[in-house]
Amino acid sequence: MRRTSRRHVKSRKTLPVRIVIGLICLIAIIGVAGEWINRRIPTKEAANLQELYGAEEGYIPVIANHQWIEQDALWENGHAYLEYEVIKNELNGRFYWDEEEKLLLYTFPEETVVCDAETEFDDAPVFLEKGEEVYISLSYVEKYSDIRVELFSDNLERIVLQTEWGEEEISSVKKNAAVRVKGGIKSPVITEVEAGEQVIILEEMDHWAKVQTADGWIGYMKKDQMEESETVDVQSDFEEPEYTNISVDYDICMVWQQVFDNSGEEQLKSLVKKKTSVTTMAPTWFSIDSEDGGFSSLASESYVKYAHKAGLDVWPVLENVNHGDVDMVQLLSRTSSRTKLIQNLMEELERSGADGLNVDLENLPEEAGDGFIQLVRELSVECRKRGLVLSVDNNVPSSWTDHYNRQEQGIVADYVVIMAYDEHYSGSEPGSTASLDFVQKGIVNTLKEVPAEKVINGVPFYTRLWKDDITSLTSEAMGMESAQAFVEKYQVEPEWQSDVGQNYVRVEDGDIIYQLWLEDEDSMESRLQMIDSYKLAGVSFWKLGMEDSGIWKTIGKFFE
Repeated sequence: MRRTSRRHVKSRKTLPVRIVIGLICLIAIIGVAGEWINRRIPTKEAANLQELYGAEEGYIPVIANHQWIEQDALWENGHAYLEYEVIKNELNGRFYWDEEEKLLLYTFPEETVVCDAETEFDDAPVFLEKGEEVYISLSYVEKYSDIRVELFSDNLERIVLQTEWGEEEISSVKKNAAVRVKGGIKSPVITEVEAGEQVIILEEMDHWAKVQTADGWIGYMKKDQMEESETVDVQSDFEEPEYTNISVDYDICMVWQQVFDNSGEEQLKSLVKKKTSVTTMAPTWFSIDSEDGGFSSLASESYVKYAHKAGLDVWPVLENVNHGDVDMVQLLSRTSSRTKLIQNLMEELERSGADGLNVDLENLPEEAGDGFIQLVRELSVECRKRGLVLSVDNNVPSSWTDHYNRQEQGIVADYVVIMAYDEHYSGSEPGSTASLDFVQKGIVNTLKEVPAEKVINGVPFYTRLWKDDITSLTSEAMGMESAQAFVEKYQVEPEWQSDVGQNYVRVEDGDIIYQLWLEDEDSMESRLQMIDSYKLAGVSFWKLGMEDSGIWKTIGKFFE
């Protein structure tokens, strides 16, 4: 009997094991290789565009200046609309919405275009109201604005907006390429770009670049799929309307003249006899007295004739101080009220023969800001038509007066006046009415928004006498002559404060302490030098009758 050796038996048993192990290794190698290959094969998975960029029903997404924005456009019967507040703040601040009378206004240099709910553009309403929101047609906005609007409907309806212009980096695509959600070949595909098409390069990384396609899609492409980039200068072909202005051919020396029950002609005659350097009179003739645009008038043809004979221009003042109970928000926000006010003002200016208008609407709340600047725009149209100079008074720039919109004033009005006084006032701590630093900051900050040739700086003829009697602190406005009489009464020597730019007086009378920062020849000279150094259009003084007669000599030297 033949026996099989133990050795052979062992070999036969191990053979299947080796095969299994080999197969396992082979499968592992194939798996690793497959994974390695798979990682290097770009995915063709399409991105879910609705999930990424889609808007609520009835709205479509917006790409503005190369980025998706949160604000979607209302989509109504094939027309796109954006919220009024977005348009006003981001696209064109000249649109004005009258909430009470349901009107949309846009003011040009020579006219104001008014749209109501029935007005259409491109066979669609100019504006729509949805709940508490107002939406304006983007195609209508584009007509009047330095923007470009494009609508795309493939895959996902979307609006592409451009409002910024300048240099852009562009590149041509070498061959058909995918634009992906993120930088990576496994990221889903947003769109395909064909060879030869151009993309805007928004951001570059080592191997990928963030791009925007010609039809507005934003995503990532491999850099090796693009040609060398080049810089192009992208400019708009929009023509801005020209708001022409009246510019007098002399340095302005204006005086505000506060009048209450007559035109102030007698006071004017007294001033003329002094042979001053005054070029312009600004009497407070027009006082707003009702929310519907009504005002009282002291306009006088004989006053203007006398002023003209003396070589003076007359820019009467429209003011709201004498009737502090008038709701200025109501007046300014309603188109009918502003229209009534403007029409009647123009009649009074024409009747009297005045040369311009000075607008002095003070202490307006923030909610009156839009109506105020719309009033200035509309006044500029009517003044421009008639050759009347329009000037607007402003406090020194501060966060609580930003709503006066000096930048827009500087475009549509002829002159912007800084009321560079009341630094310290009744109820504040003691201090100068208009220190040199206060005046300079007012000028510098105004010049950030308004050209120097349009700026007139206001200077006070008055100061404040501060009285501290231990129990209370009070102050009273005081003209130059009265202040000098106080100094003479107590026979004190004023101390010059160079940092303030004024002579200072401190008097102790028993338990009472008086402080006085004088307005005099020295302070006037320092203010006028500053106006000259900044090359402003001129100076204005508040107010006639509070000056020392000798101050005109100091002012005259400035205008020689």
